[in-house]
Parts: sequence; structure tokens; C-alpha cells
Amino acid sequence: MAFFIFLKANLGESSYIIITSLFDNHWQKLDAVTIKQWNYFSAFFNGGTVEVKLFAAPNDNRVGFSIDELIVGDWVDLQLPESQCGPTDDRILSNQPATGRLLNVGCTAWIIPNGKFVSAGHCLSGSSATVVQFQVPPSLPGGTIQHPGPQDQYSVNVATKIFVDAGVGNDWGVFEVFANSITGLMPKVAQAAFWPLVQNLGPDSIRITGYGVDAGVNNQVQQTHIGPNAGSSGTTMRYRTDTEGGNSGSPVIDGLTLSAVGVHTHGGCTTSGTGNNSGTSLFSAPFWAAVDQGAGGCAVEAASNPNPAHGTTNVSINLAQLTWTNGAGSVSNELYFGTNPSALTLVQSGTLATSWTIAGGPLNYLTTYYWRVDEIGDTCNTAGVNWSFTTEMDPGLEIDEIYCTNFTAGIGDFTITNEGGTCVWSQLTTTSNPYTLPATAAGNVLGADSDLCGSGTTLLSTATLNNVLNFTTQNYHYAEIVFDNDWRILDVADEAYVELSTNGGSTWISVWSRIGVDQRNSTEVIDISSWVVGQADVRVRFRSVQPGWDWWWVIDNLCIYAHYVVPVELTSFAAVVAGGNVELNWSTATETNNQGFQIERSNDGEFTSVGYVAGHGTTTETQNYIFTDRDVPVGSYSYRLKQVDFDGTFEYSDVVEAEVAAPVEFSLDQNYPNPFNPSTTITFRLAADSKVSLKVFDVLGQEVITLINNDLSAGSHQVDFDASNLNSGVYFYKIEATANDGTNFSDVKKMVLTK
Repeated sequence: MAFFIFLKANLGESSYIIITSLFDNHWQKLDAVTIKQWNYFSAFFNGGTVEVKLFAAPNDNRVGFSIDELIVGDWVDLQLPESQCGPTDDRILSNQPATGRLLNVGCTAWIIPNGKFVSAGHCLSGSSATVVQFQVPPSLPGGTIQHPGPQDQYSVNVATKIFVDAGVGNDWGVFEVFANSITGLMPKVAQAAFWPLVQNLGPDSIRITGYGVDAGVNNQVQQTHIGPNAGSSGTTMRYRTDTEGGNSGSPVIDGLTLSAVGVHTHGGCTTSGTGNNSGTSLFSAPFWAAVDQGAGGCAVEAASNPNPAHGTTNVSINLAQLTWTNGAGSVSNELYFGTNPSALTLVQSGTLATSWTIAGGPLNYLTTYYWRVDEIGDTCNTAGVNWSFTTEMDPGLEIDEIYCTNFTAGIGDFTITNEGGTCVWSQLTTTSNPYTLPATAAGNVLGADSDLCGSGTTLLSTATLNNVLNFTTQNYHYAEIVFDNDWRILDVADEAYVELSTNGGSTWISVWSRIGVDQRNSTEVIDISSWVVGQADVRVRFRSVQPGWDWWWVIDNLCIYAHYVVPVELTSFAAVVAGGNVELNWSTATETNNQGFQIERSNDGEFTSVGYVAGHGTTTETQNYIFTDRDVPVGSYSYRLKQVDFDGTFEYSDVVEAEVAAPVEFSLDQNYPNPFNPSTTITFRLAADSKVSLKVFDVLGQEVITLINNDLSAGSHQVDFDASNLNSGVYFYKIEATANDGTNFSDVKKMVLTK
């Protein structure tokens, strides 16, 4: 067993810590929000070795943490007096989902209807009730308890504890927990269960389900037993049901209805069959008030089922919607969204929505977004938990292989420097390499192996890559070092570093290290962007510090990559005139960070915007676009595209020309849509400049409205007709046009308004 107590931590807005058990690979992520919710503790981990990684975001400053205490070792139970009723312990294993183990005090806690927890008051009176666990695995044969993964552990919100610890019949507690830092779910949602609460002193039989102590694999795992009521009265439940230390806080259950009628707190049974065990009944007025007369505070349940699911990665930047399931009792809700989990922006409110259409165009690449749904009821509200997802890496980044080697050609690219040890980096071959690494079938690796140099050897050696790397030849955005790694320590003094220099080797910066912790058979990916992008003289070295012997560091398949941006490449742009419309067509071969195209038009003057078409962000696939500039007056026009990036930068395309000629005849089109409700569009064409009248009539021939009565130029025209104030029915629209040369044109068409 192992867990951390952090003295302090500064994780900024986007940095985080990953803690991993090397025993079973269970892991927990802690960021600036969740580490506070966990009261600067970690979850409990199995085994005696854990790995802690700090992932520092480029925009966060002074990121770091310090550990106040690391607790490792077998669990020691502070057991209550034995409370077994009769000569045999009749408890049996169970898996009731609403009942959890409360650590590190070693009690039981259970979910009530509002999602809060109940336990014994004496379990909450100290500072040791910090974590609730579900899906508890069997203990080891010797009784050492084992822990579920952090996805089934919840940090107690100590500020919410309400409890009384005043003896039999007056010992109870209620508290809340924070949402799980991995799933984002609250226990009631994750477990899909709770204990109904009823005031009842008279059940014939009493069941106790909890995490009492036992021998071997059953120690402090969930067990249950049912026994007779022993004369409960007032605020005290009495029963002859087997319990043990660790059952404190268990629900006292009506064996027939499976409702909780109290909380187990005290032993009193003996193995000879005398006495009874005791708990506090829900007839305790302050206890009943703390659980809100069984309803449990606000009846509005939290939102659930986020889509994308909490923690999802590689989400498309073109994600269109967020969706969720509303909790029972909600009548409306509020949605908060943003990249700073501590300062989310309200983006939707006022209705009981189940989705939100993401506004503002494509999301940013490789960015973590947070969102929360607060449910609002008639008399109370329930705040949601922060869900998150991370978008995809920019797919339009091309990769340059700056340097790669699998060491089959030896280590001639490296300069080996002995720094006081009696052994140095060397090439290990098939015969001399006893270690299993990913993709090392060729058996040639770079090894710092003091074993091969003999007993008592020390190894203080640096392998420096001779190649000077240049990260300025392309518009690089991202760079990384990748290698297969096998690092074995002798003691905590052993150190391994990957270091960079950008000033010819005068100073070196550590970008990866392992100090006193094994890291075996892994592939390491090191983001070096913030150090090397834009640098022309970058050097890389591997430095080992080994004070003893019987140790190695072996690496293989070393590659250093740089990613660069693909520009927006316009391959065609053309204009086609059809009637009074100008259709623009264009294509791109590649796009990077392309927000979209603003279409601009000029008629022998300044260019003005006439429309916009969204781009495809970043892509290396051919994209085709079309835009129609409708009802353009007769004349000669120039068109151009203003391509705009997400960062606001832009560039113009070449100009294309379009000649819009006058129609060869007068015409009146059928309105569209038709039937309509409540508005429609009427289009007509004039072969010459004309005096135009356009009117609407009802079926009796009475004029309803005059839409146009003025002089218009030759060309295509349209007018929108809003019939919101008219009744459903058949209407007619009539055009009369008199050209300057005396030509007359008249036409009538029918339209139908349906409401």
C-alpha cells in the first residue's frame, strides 16, 4: 500500500501530475482543481512502488510540487472490540454497490438518496476519514488490504462533514465527496445505487453490510449478515447481527424492505450469544434533519452521460455538439465551457437543454476543454462536475526526421565522455545484451551497463550526439525525442538524464530524468518544442550517474523529429455567371490553421465583403469550395478571396473577373418557398431600366400590400415578403414594369400562405 501527502503544488491552468502504481499500473491524474479536492492527498495504490510524473504545460510558470509524506507499507487496523453474535462468524461476501469502504480510518460509508454519504460519527470525528472506495478487491492472504483503481476512489470533502460522537444512540455522521478525478462522476451516478431512508424501529430482522475485519483475503472487504431485532427503541437500534471492527458506519437495514433505518456504531454481542450490537436510528431528530427527512437535501440529481465522455482524447476540432443526460427533478440548466477549469464561461441557460452546439468555429488543436452542466429545480439547484476532453494534434503537421538510429551501425555518432567512473557507454550486441527491449531483435543498443565492467564498477558517463541539429529550416511547431528505454537502478542515488544544449554545449538543460525509480521496457516520448523550435544549434546527450554497480541503462531506436506547418495552397479560383448570379469555385491542395475565406467584390472601386465560407482547419487532402453571389446588378465585377487563419492573420488570392449582362427579357419567377409560413422570396428580371410596381392581392382582388413602387435598373432583383400579419389562404402577386423605351411588362402568379 502507498499514498502521498503533498506539502504544496503549483500546477497552473493546464499542468498536471500522473501517479502510477508499478504493481498493477493503476493510475491517477491530479491537476490544480482535483489536487485541492483530494485535500493534497493521492488515492491509495497497491504495491510498494509508485511513479510520479509532472507534465508541465508550456504556458504555465513556476510549475512544481513538493511531497510532505509518502506512506508505504501494510495496513494496520485500529480494531473495535469483537462484536460477533454467537460462536460462529456468519458473515458472507457481498457486492452491494451503494456501500463503500472509508479510509484511512477503516470504517464503512454508504450513499443516501441525495448522493451524500452516511457513516458513524466516531469515524468522522478525527482527520483520518479521507477516501471512499468501491469495487474493493480481496485482500492478500496475510490480510493486507488491496485497493481498487483510482477510478473507484473518491476524496472526502472535509468541509461538508456533519457528525455527532456521543455514544450509543447518538453517534452519526453525514458528508459529501468530490467527483472522481478520472471519470468525472459522482458515486451515486457511477454506482447507480443508494440506500432508501425510513424511520422504523420494528423490522423483524436487521441486515448489516460493511467492511469489517476478518482473516486472510476477506479482511475489510464487503460482507453481510442478517439477524434478529433485539428491541430497538427511541434513537437506538439493537440487533443480534454479526459485525466486526470496520463495520462502524454500516447501514442498519430492514431485512424485508431493504431500506436503511439507521447507522451501525457499537459492538456488544459476544461469542457466547449474549448482548447485542447497536446503532443510531433515523428517529434521532438531528440525524433525520441532516439527511433531510430521508429525501436528502436537493432532490435535483446531477447531469450524467457526458458526450464526449470525460477524459476523451484525440477529439476532432470540428466537434459540433456537447450532449448529456439531465438529472431527475431539473426544470432548466446552465452550461459552462472553457479551457480554464477554475473560470468557465456561461454559454447556455434558460431551458432544459440536453445539448449545446459549439459556437465560434473549430476548436484549437491539442487543447483540453472543460465543461459543466448545473441542473436547476423548482426550489434548489445541483452543481455539476467538470468534465473534460482534449482535441487532436494538428494532422496537417508534416514530420521531418531530424536524426534516427537503431545502433546497428554502432555508436560512431556519439562522443563518450568518462566522468570519473570505471565504465562508459558502449554498444551492446546480441551476445552481450541480456535485456528485453521493444523492437530490439537486431540486438544492437546503446548501453551504460556497469555489470559488464565487473563487480564494484561505477559508471559516470555521458554519450553526446555529434550531429548538431537545426530546427530553423522549416516553420517548425513541435519537436520530440523518442527512444526505447530500459532503466534499472540499484538504489535511490542512481540517476539518468536526457539533456539539451542550444549554445554550443556551454550549458545543458535536462528534459527527461529518472532518479532512483526503475523505468523498464518503455517507449519515451519527450516534448522538446519549447527549447529547440527556432534554434539552429541544438545538441543532445545521455548522461548516467551510477555510484554503485549491478545496474544498467539501455536505449534503442532513438529518433528526433520536428513537425512543421503545411501552408494553405490555393490551386484554382474561377467565376461563372448564370443569369444574375455569379458562382465562384476554388480548390486547395493543403490547409493549415485555416479558419475560412471571406469573399470580396469590387465594381471599379474598393473591395467589400459579400460572403464567407468556413475552411477545413488543417488538412493535406484536396478541398473544393463554392459560393454563389446572387442577384448581382448588371455590370463588370472583380472578385478575390481573403483567406483568414484562426490567429487572425490573412492573405489575398488573385483576382478573377465576372461580367453580369442584362437579362434578354422581362420575367417573374414563382415565389420560394411556396406554400410558405410566414415569409417567402419573390424574384424577377428586367431587360431594361424600368418603373416597377409589385403588389400582393387577396382572392377577392383587394390589394394587401405594395412591395415595390419605384425605378429599378436592368438586371435580376428579389424582394422578401413577410406575411406574419395575414391569415392563411391563397394570395396573388402582380408585377407591372414600364421601360424607358416604352416597353410594358405585366405578369401575375399565385402563392399559398399556410399557418
